[in-house]
Amino acid sequence: MITNIMHESEQKIVVGIDATNIRLGGGITHLLELLKHFNPNTSPVNRVVLWGNKDVLDEFPNFFWLKKISPRSLSGSFVRRVFWQLFSLTRQVRKEQCDVLFIPGGSYIGGYEPVVTMCQNLLPFEAVEIRRFWPKLVFFKLILLRIIQTATLKNSDGVIFLSHYSKNKIISSTGKMRGLTAIIPHGLNRSFMNKPRVPKNIREYSLNKPFKLLYVSNIDVYKHQVPVLNAVKNLVRKGYPLKVLFVGPGSKKSVNKFAQLLKTVDRDKVWCEFLGLVKYGNMQNIYNSVDLAIFASSCETFGITLLEKMASGLPITCSDMSSMPEILQDGGIYFSPENPDSIAEAIEQYLLSPILRFEKQKISYSLAQNFSWEECSQKTFSFLQSVALGYKK
Repeated sequence: MITNIMHESEQKIVVGIDATNIRLGGGITHLLELLKHFNPNTSPVNRVVLWGNKDVLDEFPNFFWLKKISPRSLSGSFVRRVFWQLFSLTRQVRKEQCDVLFIPGGSYIGGYEPVVTMCQNLLPFEAVEIRRFWPKLVFFKLILLRIIQTATLKNSDGVIFLSHYSKNKIISSTGKMRGLTAIIPHGLNRSFMNKPRVPKNIREYSLNKPFKLLYVSNIDVYKHQVPVLNAVKNLVRKGYPLKVLFVGPGSKKSVNKFAQLLKTVDRDKVWCEFLGLVKYGNMQNIYNSVDLAIFASSCETFGITLLEKMASGLPITCSDMSSMPEILQDGGIYFSPENPDSIAEAIEQYLLSPILRFEKQKISYSLAQNFSWEECSQKTFSFLQSVALGYKK
């Protein structure tokens, strides 16, 4: 007797993805890589429907299995995006016959089920970090996000965490969740892989050919670009031939403020320079042009740029807070991100010891090879299938 019953692992599903809250940096990189490494021939998913801001969706290639939808409301204000998600998204997901709705931005207030969310923003769950923004509007926005994301996570049918640190931190705040959970770290674009170069002695550098430092991150208060700047300034005053490059996007106000600060301390860009937002495809050239990487954030669910620096074969000085020690492990020298003296001390250890630089480079480069976007994509879509099929039972 011939039957039409398929084994659970062979049942194909349709996935809807709400990218309403994906706007900058790691969120876009994650989703872009997730879909670039999706293979409908081997995946439990045969079609993906993606909703988002038009400018964001334009970043994604036109795959035959991917349908991109950009309602006008998603190019509007935060309030308009919230109302669209609340009153329109559920209807559209059902219209597209999706089996599960994936919320990589972590906030959902609609009525569709089953829903899988991902926590990529740890800020709302870190009280110390929230207080940095008082009394600005961002402070109250983060409080609101904490309320919304707590409800979203607790009511979701599945939740994806990027690290053990973020899972433990969030569950300690929200309490136990009713849905399935999984830890699926970000992957790594293999174009960043670059074997560690044998480092040179600091005496081989000069003011004309300085030892170059790089910090890549969004411009924001909890990323601590200012303490990094002050740390490098102190080292330059000690006579080290250094130049620090800052790369990253941010709000117009924060970018302008930081650019003006750099002009006040180094008008002629002798030892510090702000490159602003650099296209993703050009970042490898930046990594290859420097001698040491810095990562000073005090709040990260994962840190894609940290992983890119590890893969690029660079020695790394890193914040000792949040999820960074989980990712970098013994592959770097740690510092307190709010303390310029601590940052300077970590950098100086590398400057004085090429051997230490090379040892740490090799460790971090080896660790980076454990991460892949192929594995991240496969595990993510398999988890979405498990939640979808479990909901139908």
